[in-house]
Amino acid sequence: MTVVALALAAVLALIALLHVYWAVRGVGSGAAVPGRQDGTPLFRPGRGATLLVAMALLVAALIVLAQADVIRLGIPEALVTVGIWSVALAFAARTIGDFRYAGLFKRVRGTAFARADTRLFTPLCAAISIAAFVLIRSGSARVPDDIRSGVPLSGAGHFALRTNADATPPPVPYDSSTPRMIAHATASWPHDTAAYTQGLAMSGDRLLEGTGLLGKSDVRDVDLKNGRVRLRATIADTLFGEGIAVVGKRLFQLTWRGGRGYVYDASSLALVDSVTYSGEGWGLATDGQRLFLSDGTDQIRVINPNTFAVERTFSVREAGNAVWMLNELEWVNGELLANVYETDLIARIDVATGQVLGWVDVSQLLTPAERDAVKRRGGVANGIAWDASQKRLLLTGKLWPRVFAVPIPPAVASRRSLGFPLMRLSLASRQNALRHRRLVRS
Repeated sequence: MTVVALALAAVLALIALLHVYWAVRGVGSGAAVPGRQDGTPLFRPGRGATLLVAMALLVAALIVLAQADVIRLGIPEALVTVGIWSVALAFAARTIGDFRYAGLFKRVRGTAFARADTRLFTPLCAAISIAAFVLIRSGSARVPDDIRSGVPLSGAGHFALRTNADATPPPVPYDSSTPRMIAHATASWPHDTAAYTQGLAMSGDRLLEGTGLLGKSDVRDVDLKNGRVRLRATIADTLFGEGIAVVGKRLFQLTWRGGRGYVYDASSLALVDSVTYSGEGWGLATDGQRLFLSDGTDQIRVINPNTFAVERTFSVREAGNAVWMLNELEWVNGELLANVYETDLIARIDVATGQVLGWVDVSQLLTPAERDAVKRRGGVANGIAWDASQKRLLLTGKLWPRVFAVPIPPAVASRRSLGFPLMRLSLASRQNALRHRRLVRS
């Protein structure tokens, strides 16, 4: 759609050049200058030309820079751009009307253009400008978090600010020596393929799930054995549901860009409260005392669940490099696990330092046929719950067909006595791990 913007700018610039051409021709050569019916000169040196050229170039520059992600065209910039187009097109329309009386468009009939002026054409040109801007934004902007699965955004949402979801996923892992565990399932159960999973959590022996998408977001109590929804609570159609976490008897749910979270009774899913926060909400997890919130960047916020005040933030890094697009979170035996959005990797994070201690690779959970079907639906890996009673991870994804049980391998022990991170492997184990890594990457 950049071509559309450039074409519009080129038309405006061409009209401006025609202004200049006739002005120079009339002044420099002494030739007759086309005039209106009342005898006044149609073109004067520089009449409107500078304004049109400036507008054309500014419109083109704004769109090209936005396409290159150098700037972000949010609501203020959109209004400015629409205003520029409106005035520029009004001048262009007036010029066409003037050209009709200059004999340049002899086939134009009627008197509509004869009465054309900036005031008359500005409302019409504003409507044209808005339509053009929407088309360009819908074709050029990356699709945000909850709709980049291929599910279209309902409503006229193209004037929205760009979001953290517009970033390219990080090229993880940065360090080939970081331990990488390949997840293999010991059991699996059906999962709703229409569920755009944003959060997964266990409350006792109950599996709770938070889903997203406009008009489809909810929190639900799911029967793990058959995937059926036993109980659900929906939110407003204008909000995207995001991560969830259970603290005591309270279930917290984030929204993507609503700046508001909701608090439910974890048993009945009855709404009991709401909270507010700045920026975007992506993933949510708890260690039982605090909440951990991700927003699609490399930053994790540590939050007091009673006040929802941010106590501190830390950056997640591997080998000194930031790991961004952190999405669904889960607390597992002293580590924070985080899906890296649009990848098959789960980062194992030391919350004291923000360092990535290892990776869990979920790429082998789905069969090739299932992966193809999920890809067509626009699904990605996203969903981690720790089943403490069974000492297993429950993993799934957006629009995935199954929930998988993945045990913690006995060989994985903590060098910090936390139960899940790294262990000092023997030389033979290191060599085997390295060979396995190479096989996986090949």
